Amino acid sequence: YVETMLDAAQMQLEIYQNPNKAKEFLQNIRKKIENSADFSGFTNEIDNAINAIHQVEIPDYPRLKTQIYYLSQTVSQLASTHVNSYQTTNSKENSSWFDNLIVIRKIDNESGQNSRKEELAQTEDQLKYHFEALKTAISLRNQADWLSNLSTVSSIIKQNFETEGSDILQQIEDLKAVNLIPQYTDLSEYLQKFRSFISTNFIEDKNSQPQRETADS
Repeated sequence: YVETMLDAAQMQLEIYQNPNKAKEFLQNIRKKIENSADFSGFTNEIDNAINAIHQVEIPDYPRLKTQIYYLSQTVSQLASTHVNSYQTTNSKENSSWFDNLIVIRKIDNESGQNSRKEELAQTEDQLKYHFEALKTAISLRNQADWLSNLSTVSSIIKQNFETEGSDILQQIEDLKAVNLIPQYTDLSEYLQKFRSFISTNFIEDKNSQPQRETADS
């Protein structure tokens, strides 16, 4: 029973990421053995396993998604501000009194500004894509995608809005420290301890039994 329940608890942690169910299985083991003369000595190990699971820090996934949403809104607003600033600059230059006198320069300026506006618009689209990918990474508990997309967002911001985006960059660095996959204890360790416990107790019980006298004594 104990080995079966330990295996089931390990499966809940490793495959289903369900610590509550794993603790439930362990608590069932404890109830089963705590009043047993043969196995009550193993209850401390079961308590240790329960405490080890309880101490694991589990990310607040809904809160993370909300944080990513507001971060994406802030970045989008920053990108839009840059696009609008180029539109304003372009409008002012078009109204200059000497526009008709320096036609070539005007065309060159407009071309450069429009190109920059297009780049910023593309940048904004890229950022939206990567922020959506971050939300997906949270849902799928995909640590590799999580870190990859955070790094990409950070790189884009540094290239385009580093001065204004310093606070955003710091938030991204903080998010990189978040582990989407909790590092639970390996319950196979306790399975080995249980087998050792059984083996040791069996040998002790065998040695403590009185030796049967031979017929010649």
